Amino acid sequence: MKMQEINPRNWLGNIQHRALAVHLVREELITQMPVTQSLSPREIEVLKLAAEGTSNKGIAWILGISEQTTKNHISSILHKLNAENRTQAVVLALEQNLIEPKMSSQNNHDDNFRLVAGVR
Repeated sequence: MKMQEINPRNWLGNIQHRALAVHLVREELITQMPVTQSLSPREIEVLKLAAEGTSNKGIAWILGISEQTTKNHISSILHKLNAENRTQAVVLALEQNLIEPKMSSQNNHDDNFRLVAGVR
């Protein structure tokens, strides 16, 4: 049997293509994975308010908790959903039916918070 000549450029190209393929498959699997750690009822509340665009300060005021506690909940949500930011967490939560999309913007909690708290 005759050995094929190995072209270094083809070899490097194949490695790069395989690495890219592995990366893409891994990313696809990660986005399809269900949440491994369930969110607490309080985290779901925080996530719903974040999905409505409510600020951390607004969430804290509505739920009667400190802003730092709100930030802690957001951090925990990001970790549990393997999300990099609030927007990605909301999208993942919607995709996994953890929260339902809100069709009406009649209840803008952040505006209510600003009115009552006198914040602009």
